[in-house]
Amino acid sequence: MSIGSMLYVRRSIVALLALAGLLLVASIALADNTGPPVITFRSDGGYVSGTQSLEAYVDGDMAYGVAMWSMDHDDDGSYQEMDDAGAFWAVVLDMRSYADGPHTLYVKAWNTTGVTAVASLDLDVDNHSPSVAILTGHGTAWGDLLFEGEAEDVYLNESAVYCLVDDDEVASKANAMTRAGDRFQVTLDTTLLDDGDHLLRVWAFDLWGNSNKSQAVNVFVSNAANLVFDTVNWQSTSVDVGEEAVAKVTVRNDGGTAASGFDVALVEGGKVRAKKVVNDPLGPGETVKVQVRWGLSKEGSREMTLRLDTENVVDESNEADNTWPETQTLDFKGGVPSPWAMLAVVAVVSVAALLARSRRR
Repeated sequence: MSIGSMLYVRRSIVALLALAGLLLVASIALADNTGPPVITFRSDGGYVSGTQSLEAYVDGDMAYGVAMWSMDHDDDGSYQEMDDAGAFWAVVLDMRSYADGPHTLYVKAWNTTGVTAVASLDLDVDNHSPSVAILTGHGTAWGDLLFEGEAEDVYLNESAVYCLVDDDEVASKANAMTRAGDRFQVTLDTTLLDDGDHLLRVWAFDLWGNSNKSQAVNVFVSNAANLVFDTVNWQSTSVDVGEEAVAKVTVRNDGGTAASGFDVALVEGGKVRAKKVVNDPLGPGETVKVQVRWGLSKEGSREMTLRLDTENVVDESNEADNTWPETQTLDFKGGVPSPWAMLAVVAVVSVAALLARSRRR
């Protein structure tokens, strides 16, 4: 064989080997392209709210050059195209159009042979703070106060529901409420609060840190005694001279300490005209009935006010509510003469008549 022939054969063998290599590489590539695309989420799952960009990588053979997305439904009719962001695929969603709660984002892609790949991302949609309400009403409290309220949220953090006192967020973290059926409650030690008015609210968080505060309820803390008029009934306000006007009252202790030695008084122009002293201890929440009487020896009208503890014998949490808000006019009239007075008048008239007859004679 000539040298030229040998070179030709050698070149042919090299060409055949190169072609075989190319065919091998092509066959491997074709074999790879028959597999599904690989989808990897670039975005984290979990809590989402408001407007969110949800993103995913798609690697491998992709038919049509597009990835698709669907929310909560993995069927062909629900998928829509994602945006090509270059290195990844994305879809921008307004999560406010979805109900609070768990949702699933599906991403789907096809290769040239029709093999599909689907990946899912679990989302917790929460566009709202917890809904809160107070069940405890306005009132007076002493000692232990049971404070109750409601807190609702799909993702409520039940370990972060508090009784917020006077909007002090730091101190109120100690007032954690616990679930009791359909409500939350906590027992407050009011002795740790100053006597006086306090604002209480329910303050609740969800798992993502969103929080909400309820409207406030006013609670008057009164660990000292607090004497108030419960009822006032004037039995008589228009009487004859020499008789007595009578006020029947009920006094209540709205404080946490018993009270005694206080008076219930009729006051005119700052001067006490009559009073009744209550010496028996009046305990927290208890009431006592008292009658106060006063009379005049001459005709006239007087404007009277009812007051409690005029000598400040009792140390009270609120000294400003010891006066009944309505004044009362007491009328004292001339009256009807007694039978003896009538006899005296008759006697005088009779004597005068006899004297007149004697003079005529």
